Formats: sequence, C-alpha cells, structure tokens
Amino acid sequence: MVLISEDFDKSMVLLANKLCWPLDHVKSFKLNARKNSTKITLNEQERDILQSWQEGDMLLYNHFQNKLEREVIICSD
Repeated sequence: MVLISEDFDKSMVLLANKLCWPLDHVKSFKLNARKNSTKITLNEQERDILQSWQEGDMLLYNHFQNKLEREVIICSD
C-alpha cells in the first residue's frame, strides 16, 4: 500500500478499498496547509540543480508515485 501526501485523496480511497471500509471512514480536511503566497517558484536552472542534489530521493519518490498510479488503475478496473 502506497500513501503519498501530494495524492492524499487517492491514497485514502485506496486505503479504504484495501481495508474494506466505507469512504466516510477516511474523510479528511486540509489543516496547516502552506498558503500559495508563501510558496517559492524555482526557475528551470534552480529545479535542475535541486533535482541533481536530490537524485536518490527523486528516484525513490518517482518509484512510489508510479506504484500508486498502478494501484489506482488496478482498483478502477
């Protein structure tokens, strides 16, 4: 079971499905979310530098992001 915070809603639906719970058992609401006004936009060069520094993290994240997407597809069939 893969849970990813950026895809929290999808993750919770999959969790409910795996546990045979009704969806109302996994309801949530946004709390302590960062405001858009405090977010920083990186330019392409900054993103490339950051990605090279975090190459291992990105490989791990992308693996589990892909796994989550596969689980969503399987669940929807």
